[in-house]
Amino acid sequence: MTTAAFKKLRRAVFERAENQCEGGCGRWITPDDAHLDHMFGRARRQESVSNCWALCITCDTAKTVNQPSAAHWLNRFIVHCEEHGYLPEIEIAEARLESLRAKGLTT
Repeated sequence: MTTAAFKKLRRAVFERAENQCEGGCGRWITPDDAHLDHMFGRARRQESVSNCWALCITCDTAKTVNQPSAAHWLNRFIVHCEEHGYLPEIEIAEARLESLRAKGLTT
């Protein structure tokens, strides 16, 4: 992704977020003090508005270390995608959640 394309993506995600963390905590954020998180990893899926979300530093750190759990963050991302109509991302997140369940890694 070019620098210009990344800046456009970042701007679109933060406009959608309307200065609130999309991780569920509702903290006030700005593009300068928050993170653009790519839910599925750049190696697996190209970054897009539908698979990125704006997270406060606290939520981004917690998600990175799977606190409280990977399932928690997948469920939160599913809710986020439902709110915005990102159906393909819901399917991917649900498949990952099912994989965690099959491995006994959900609570």
